[in-house]
Amino acid sequence: MSENEYKLILLCVLAYFSGAIPIGYLIAKSKGIDIRTFGSGNIGATNVGRALGKKWQLTVLLLDILKGFLPVFLARFFLKDSGNYFSFGPLIVGICAIIGHN
Repeated sequence: MSENEYKLILLCVLAYFSGAIPIGYLIAKSKGIDIRTFGSGNIGATNVGRALGKKWQLTVLLLDILKGFLPVFLARFFLKDSGNYFSFGPLIVGICAIIGHN
């Protein structure tokens, strides 16, 4: 395996675990609320906004965006485009972050 293949695998694993971080749950839990028992029961930004207010809703939204953006940004930085499937590396890494998030 080439160096780029190892990098792609590592970035995919990191993207998956980054996407799997339940930001809304962790922020609500730090405020003493189990967000899963409040409102719709969803741990996303909208339900956090209902429970904690707009400031925390925006915080969850931005952190959720970042946990998908950062792995793709790193993939664009670290994977060298050699004309083969590594040009799709950032896309593959982004899909791994989405899978982790879901």
